[in-house]
Amino acid sequence: MACSYILPLEDTGKTGLFYYRLFLLYIYSLLPFLSSIFLDSSACPAKTRYYKGIREMNSLRNSEPIRIMAQMAGTVVEVSPSLMPGMHVRKGEELLTLERMKLFCPVSAPCTGVITAVMTGLGCSVLEGEILFEIEV
Repeated sequence: MACSYILPLEDTGKTGLFYYRLFLLYIYSLLPFLSSIFLDSSACPAKTRYYKGIREMNSLRNSEPIRIMAQMAGTVVEVSPSLMPGMHVRKGEELLTLERMKLFCPVSAPCTGVITAVMTGLGCSVLEGEILFEIEV
């Protein structure tokens, strides 16, 4: 019962898996900062390395999201559970599968990043060149 005060699962309807993924997303967002502070072996003071990490992270956040488009017209027959806005994906991770006339075409993440928008879903028909989802690096 004490856990319900920390994570209000009953009120929001969110599962523990949702909060676990949210926690992992937070940890992944801190990795550039932590690596620049603790893993850098140069003689610079930690304060300088920390600010360097912030500048690099801010330059990445200002970039445009990468739009992933359908390679062929078809129907979405399989969707990965990690294909949700806010979820962290790795390069090469298969996110959905398109099917057309018994030809299956997996769609993978071209880079590591965070899903910012999903424009399709299971059972949806898509045209060639239609945007399926966006990833922010």
